[in-house]
Amino acid sequence: MERTTKQKYLSAAGLLLVATAAVKVIGAVYKIPLTGLIGGTGRGYFSTAYTLFMPVHAITLGAFPVALSGLVSKYRATGDSARVAALQRSACGLFFWVGLAGMALMVLLAGPYTRLVAGAPNAVYTVLILAPTALFSAMAAAHRAFAEGHLNMVPTSVCQVLEALFKMVFGLLFAKLSMGRLYQIYLDTGMVLGNRAESETAALSMMYPITAACAMLGVTLGALAAWVYAALYDRFRYPHRLPRQQLPGGATRELVRFALPLVVATVIQSLSGFADTASVQMCLGLCGTAQLQQIFAVPLSLTKVAEKDVVTYVYGLYSTVQDFAHLVPSLTMALGVAAVPALSGAYQDQSARFGSLYAGILKYTVILGAAGSGGLALFSYELLSLFYGTSSPDLVLGCHQLLFWFAFTALPAALSSTCVFALQALGYAKRLLLPFSLTAVLRVGLNFLLIPNGRFHLYGSAVATAVSFLFLSVYCLVLMRRITKVKFSRTEVFAKPVLAVIFSCLTVKGVAGVFFTQLQNIWNFVLSAVLFSAVLTILLLLFGTLSTKDLHFAGER
Repeated sequence: MERTTKQKYLSAAGLLLVATAAVKVIGAVYKIPLTGLIGGTGRGYFSTAYTLFMPVHAITLGAFPVALSGLVSKYRATGDSARVAALQRSACGLFFWVGLAGMALMVLLAGPYTRLVAGAPNAVYTVLILAPTALFSAMAAAHRAFAEGHLNMVPTSVCQVLEALFKMVFGLLFAKLSMGRLYQIYLDTGMVLGNRAESETAALSMMYPITAACAMLGVTLGALAAWVYAALYDRFRYPHRLPRQQLPGGATRELVRFALPLVVATVIQSLSGFADTASVQMCLGLCGTAQLQQIFAVPLSLTKVAEKDVVTYVYGLYSTVQDFAHLVPSLTMALGVAAVPALSGAYQDQSARFGSLYAGILKYTVILGAAGSGGLALFSYELLSLFYGTSSPDLVLGCHQLLFWFAFTALPAALSSTCVFALQALGYAKRLLLPFSLTAVLRVGLNFLLIPNGRFHLYGSAVATAVSFLFLSVYCLVLMRRITKVKFSRTEVFAKPVLAVIFSCLTVKGVAGVFFTQLQNIWNFVLSAVLFSAVLTILLLLFGTLSTKDLHFAGER
């Protein structure tokens, strides 16, 4: 029984990992030409819209889906198929209203947020274009979460890839068409949207808000396509077999009651993330344009940025770094999402396999998180050069040192995410309210303490992120131990993977410094990356941390 449960979990998590990796590759390919079209300033507008969207997104794709998949898994474990069917019917209506409320909230807050908090009023167009995504994502989440309750990650994986493809194809298409049209009008008339542009820099400053909004339309269309697919998949894979009259009542109330603590915890967690990014924007404003121009003089010298757009441009540099820093936590999130139904079912059965399953989830989270941290730290300059060296060299010079320090946030961010999912899966979302609140206060406080100081500036955000996620991880691990009395070897779960990564990094630095220095940068990077992966894999196998049996399970469908 334990073998079957672990096999199902690893297969589901493996599928999500592959899909997430594909999404990240598509996203990287997409952002190279996008940055060339809308510039670092346009990326700042893009990121401003996402800052407002993410709290809404966390509720529609976090709290309610976790509740639904957990309840479906629970009733499947007890054989109550009628209650499962009732949840399937009730979820669609509930998620529609949640998504509609999220979209309305974004529309109402678009103006005040962009003007008063972000200090980028022109970002309002991008926010308004993104708002319908809240509705489409919520409606798709109802179908995805129901399948997740069956440990079926196919619709979730396909939806992620669909969203990424639509974002890339249509986002780039609309950005290119809008930029080409606006720039041609400027060349012909010297005007942009009816306003006289005194210089090319001024003209681009007026174009970027529109081209960023046009690029965002690809995101909205991707969410719509994902909803259509998920609805069709749910309809044919899990058809309604019982008439409505034969279904037990109260499914909506139960779903809301189970989700409410999750919603409150997710709102606090999302507000923490929102407060973090908003505080970064505010602290950059406190730094002042003159200080930022001095700190980022080299990248600014390579691009055309109006003085009034300097803060937005620097925030665009920050968001570029976040694309890489968030790569590892987004990959390990697949372990957390798949863990919800697996842990819920094991805990519901009071099975002895719960402890080994929980330890295994933590172990592979640490392996991926530590490897990601090591890789980002080793290859921060090479990665940025690979993606932006030709199209946007200013991003390489402005971001590579910052990415090095943000690399050390990947492991605590990944671990905290998995720990939170595990507690939510067992129905202890209420116990997360205090740590989420403390984490928010700690993170925002460190931002305001460090970022306005010219010696730290955006490096202060890396410190705040690492410290706050480490605190949240430790708190959740201790809380899980107290609640479930679960025990595991800290040496196997934490020490061995981290030591293996440290030894691998030192080996690569030594070997590359002796043998690869005369090679071209791309071959230096490729050989170093292969060496890092090989040494790390060998060490993990020698330590007994990486199990070939588990790898076999993950490959089975």
